[in-house]
Amino acid sequence: MKGIIICCFLVLIPSFTQGLLKTYEYEFGKNVGVVIYDYTGKIPLTQHTTQKSIPVPNNAILTYVKVTVDAIAPPKVDFNRDTNVVTIKFSWAKIYRSTYTIQAKGLIY
Repeated sequence: MKGIIICCFLVLIPSFTQGLLKTYEYEFGKNVGVVIYDYTGKIPLTQHTTQKSIPVPNNAILTYVKVTVDAIAPPKVDFNRDTNVVTIKFSWAKIYRSTYTIQAKGLIY
């Protein structure tokens, strides 16, 4: 019986939370240049921190990063210009799956 309750919980929570998702957008830098990186990912149920490195071609300068997160609550999103890493952090109480998209633009020389 306990196993059935846990299975129902794990099946119903993702279905229920889909209707509660909102889109949060974060932008870093100046929106100029061409798209040099585009990535879509999923953040598992209980994962609180996600980091994604943005590969920048040798002949490009990164000018802009846009992070879009579909989640119930707004995450804290940071971009480290020195390492080209995006960090998405949720509160410790996160019990839902989220998706995110990263788009980076740069100037090619």
